[in-house]
Amino acid sequence: MRRAPVACLGVMLKPYAIGHELELLRLRNPFVLEPGLDRILALPPEQLAEILAAAVDVCSQTEAERIETADLLRARVSLWNWRKAVKQFQIRAIYRKWEKTVASGDLVGEAITFWNYLCTGRTGPEYASIDDGSPTVAIGAPECAILIQYVRTLPERLVAQHGAELDYPLALARYEYATLNEQAGKVRLQPDNSQSFNDWVAEQEALLKAGKITLPKVEPIQETPCPA
Repeated sequence: MRRAPVACLGVMLKPYAIGHELELLRLRNPFVLEPGLDRILALPPEQLAEILAAAVDVCSQTEAERIETADLLRARVSLWNWRKAVKQFQIRAIYRKWEKTVASGDLVGEAITFWNYLCTGRTGPEYASIDDGSPTVAIGAPECAILIQYVRTLPERLVAQHGAELDYPLALARYEYATLNEQAGKVRLQPDNSQSFNDWVAEQEALLKAGKITLPKVEPIQETPCPA
């Protein structure tokens, strides 16, 4: 479940977390609302740059960092609190520099990179049908709320590896929660390979007889006599 690091628009993205999903949903960002990438790439360049920069901004920070950044940008600069004022000037300078990077970047290529990162970070288990033929339902309530409650049941040392509870990777939480439900008999997950080994062998033998596949030649074993 450890994802490879991804950079987009010149910044490193954090592992896609529950908090990222919630924030992008709150912003009504098309990257989490649209079913496919085609409609996003069809947006005017200005709008594409805006939603991509907003999404990258969210996913490049932890929950604590995002809240602190938002507070610093929103607050008025007061020289009475010079430490805070320095942070505010630094943050605003970083964003001004980043705006130039966004404006000069390959928006389509960066959007594809972010979409692939998003699809990887939002993966989840595939649910199989139960015995009576009806599909199982993993979660009935809002998913993120259920996953947050699940993360709160974990030992603190496991959550701390990722940060706060909202920094817990979304895909990891989905797989873990679904596995617990399957162990409790509440759901049934589709196995990674639903075909039995015997069925696979029979299929390969049929292909071999039909001449659709061939076995590689095996060189005879050269036996070397043991030294006396």
